Amino acid sequence: MIWTWTDIHDRLAAEPEGTRLRLPRPRVQHPLDGGLSRSIAAPVGQRADFRMTCGERILHVQDFGSHYEAFFAAAPDGEEAPGDPAACTGALVALALAGTREATLVGALLGAALGRRRRR
Repeated sequence: MIWTWTDIHDRLAAEPEGTRLRLPRPRVQHPLDGGLSRSIAAPVGQRADFRMTCGERILHVQDFGSHYEAFFAAAPDGEEAPGDPAACTGALVALALAGTREATLVGALLGAALGRRRRR
């Protein structure tokens, strides 16, 4: 039996806030086939990130190659968080210049910090 992202959503909805489900990749449909869209998140070893808005929460899915990890996060003010353009830009520049996960994380953090400072 292949689990759909609706199955996983329902399972996570019954769990306490902050629960992360580790799902064997062969037993789950691909996130893009389940209506999730690609997203960008801080690198923690994942190959790709996906997400889908579910009411006032966002279903996040991280692809680690051998498995997926799925979890919910609250959407600010009931809306989907658009992502921080400064953090994304910093991450992409660092990735292009250095080509490592560590540099990408540092670039994202610096971009986010500079973006927040600029908005004030």
